[in-house]
Amino acid sequence: MAKFNLDFNFDSRKLESRPVILSVLMLIGGLILFFRPGMALSVVVKVLAIGLLVGGLSNLLNWYRNRESVTPADGVTGGVMALAGLVLLIWPGLIVNIVPVVLGGIILLNGLVNLFKALDLKKTGYSGWTGSALMAAVTVIAGVIVLANPAWIARNLVRIVGGVLIYNAVTSLFIATRKA
Repeated sequence: MAKFNLDFNFDSRKLESRPVILSVLMLIGGLILFFRPGMALSVVVKVLAIGLLVGGLSNLLNWYRNRESVTPADGVTGGVMALAGLVLLIWPGLIVNIVPVVLGGIILLNGLVNLFKALDLKKTGYSGWTGSALMAAVTVIAGVIVLANPAWIARNLVRIVGGVLIYNAVTSLFIATRKA
């Protein structure tokens, strides 16, 4: 039978600095997201594009070298990844503007479906249908706002995430620097 030796003797001072370091990094990231959302989105899209391009080319090369042992789907996957990466490198704003449009469309459709459901509730005599209809109408309006302002939504969503990271970093730093 194998014998495991678990050594739990470690220097706790090394662990105490980790939350502080992570909090400082989180604070820096949050400040960048909050004050430079366009730049942050651009960097994220470029990193994603390069990752897709390199991963796709790697898959294509692997498929080319091992055609006998891999399926054509591996080559197709690599090609699609490389093409997506290339498109994002050429038109980085594409993904930034497409995501809010897609989300806005989903929100709008969901609101319309819920509005029809609320009207069905009215037909069945449910007394709370007006609250459901009001919430559905707010959802429809939110979807229209997102669809009408995709770039503004993308920038401000990044700012909100940045603000949350700043708050999280500050509270983590506060907690990490307290002694029990």
